[in-house]
Amino acid sequence: MRKITSILRENPNGLLEYEIDADPIILFPLATMIQKEFGLKAGHFPAFNLDCILVELIYEDLSIIVGWDIWSDIFIAAQNKKANDIIKHIADYVNSKLDELEKLEEKLLAEQKLKEKN
Repeated sequence: MRKITSILRENPNGLLEYEIDADPIILFPLATMIQKEFGLKAGHFPAFNLDCILVELIYEDLSIIVGWDIWSDIFIAAQNKKANDIIKHIADYVNSKLDELEKLEEKLLAEQKLKEKN
């Protein structure tokens, strides 16, 4: 099983970003976990592109993006300064769930390979 790593960093605009070195196959299950744990609601519909997937989650006047792109892998990013605190809490929460996410990633990738064979 592959070990998932993560890092919390501040971007040049002073907004926090939490990056997870994981396959995009776990993006939607991860977004759902975060949404349920922190009482967030879905914002705009997910955006799909050839090189990125973006899911907005909101709570009152704060906004975060759970996404994947070819440069960062999976990321959770504050969209305004008010969201920086929740990003710290989300990072702690997800770090406590990395073993679970590794198992989920392995399971979903195995299922995907099986479907591709059939």
